[in-house]
Amino acid sequence: MHRFFTHRRFVITIGLVALLSSTACRKKTGAAPAENLEAEAAKFTAAEAAPPQPAPPGAPAAPAPAQEMQSAVQAYKVGEFEEAVTRMQKLRNTPGISGAQLMAINNALTTMMADIQNLANKGDQRAIAAIKRYEKIQTEGVR
Repeated sequence: MHRFFTHRRFVITIGLVALLSSTACRKKTGAAPAENLEAEAAKFTAAEAAPPQPAPPGAPAAPAPAQEMQSAVQAYKVGEFEEAVTRMQKLRNTPGISGAQLMAINNALTTMMADIQNLANKGDQRAIAAIKRYEKIQTEGVR
């Protein structure tokens, strides 16, 4: 019984720490979403990539991950939300990216989706379509 309460206290403590840290991180970023995306793209580019995995013979060459990240940010900036979401999801599933790069991708995608959700709540049809695309990718995968 003592073990149960110790474990429960530990889980509650970890949950509170995670909640407080995520709230603190969100509050200190007063920059526009596009600026946050630029910062995450810079972190992604600066992060050391894992050793590249060889592509299967006959497969088309994929764009460099840093180039793909810049393309996603650019698509977002010009209002091509579906394209930006798709590129970020493809990038997230790219083999050979490092943990630091994956963290930058996830941070950028979180920033992007929060802004897109705000726009969708205001009735922006591009944002609504991007959310539908994101949900489809989450359930079916990137194509």
